[in-house]
Amino acid sequence: MDAYSRRIIGWSMKRRADSLLAQNALKMALMRRQNQELLVHHSDRGSQYSDRGYQKLLADNRIRSSMSGVGNCYDNAMMESFFATLKTECANRRFGSINEARREIAYYIEAWYNRKQRHSSLGYLSPVQYEGAQHETDSLSTKTGQDQEGVRGWGRPEKMRDFQACHLPSHFGRRGRGLGG
Repeated sequence: MDAYSRRIIGWSMKRRADSLLAQNALKMALMRRQNQELLVHHSDRGSQYSDRGYQKLLADNRIRSSMSGVGNCYDNAMMESFFATLKTECANRRFGSINEARREIAYYIEAWYNRKQRHSSLGYLSPVQYEGAQHETDSLSTKTGQDQEGVRGWGRPEKMRDFQACHLPSHFGRRGRGLGG
């Protein structure tokens, strides 16, 4: 998740929540957000995020790792909120197959959550709408030579962009097992 716009930019699904699952989600995020500088990656303290391969992928892409404090669930609150929404709105049932789960969840993320789900923290815009509005604001400031901070009620992003880990193990809706993140 890009913490700036709440857009899910990298996700992956497989039967087990492991380092490769998390690495695949991170690789997707890196492909979608090419040429970003000064990134901070927030995650919980799951073994998949502290894994050497995952940490190397972060380091190779000059991304600073930031892990939540021990026992502090609020450090990863945006992802926890996304997973709660996903479970309630999409993955609140048993899927007939792993392929059905992938299709439904991919559609939910890409067509609904990123493009239509409104967020109060974004001025009741969807993540895609918010990014588009910010792009327009950035273009305006480039054309006029003025900083447009405060336009439409939100300021320009800080130079350092944050994103949080998002991976989707495939055991949705099964009793006693939830989504990772």
